[in-house]
Amino acid sequence: MQIRDIMTRDVRTCALETSLTEVARLMRTGCCGAIPVVDPDGCIAGVVTDRDISMAIVNSTRKPINIAACEIMSRHVHACAPDDDVRTALRTMRDFKVRRLPVVGPDGRLAGILSMDDIILRALAPDAPDSREIVDSLREIVLQQEPNELLDPAAASAPGG
Repeated sequence: MQIRDIMTRDVRTCALETSLTEVARLMRTGCCGAIPVVDPDGCIAGVVTDRDISMAIVNSTRKPINIAACEIMSRHVHACAPDDDVRTALRTMRDFKVRRLPVVGPDGRLAGILSMDDIILRALAPDAPDSREIVDSLREIVLQQEPNELLDPAAASAPGG
């Protein structure tokens, strides 16, 4: 299964100078948790997640309308290509602890976005990663982001666990 078969094509994006207030509105209207930040040529410059916005608000005395996307975006973006295999993208998500990958075309411009949700929704397709591959990848992502001994099988089997 190729990325192009399951990626989301209608992706809301923002510019570098877009305020966090507007980015949050884009997330709300698009029912998504990440907005790619694109430069004037349509190339990806970064990504802003709902968590990035939350942390920026908590860690700043400035109003969200006065904070630009470029100030808080993740600049080192891991991406995939439309022709990539879904398993390759899943490995990238697992290796870099991300739930979403921008899909970048051969011209370097944003072509879509692939989320863990996209993969899960098509998990029953014959050429999709199997449920074990998906669960193992998601588990690796979650454990690296939010360590929690309740999710650790060793801790669960330990006395008192």
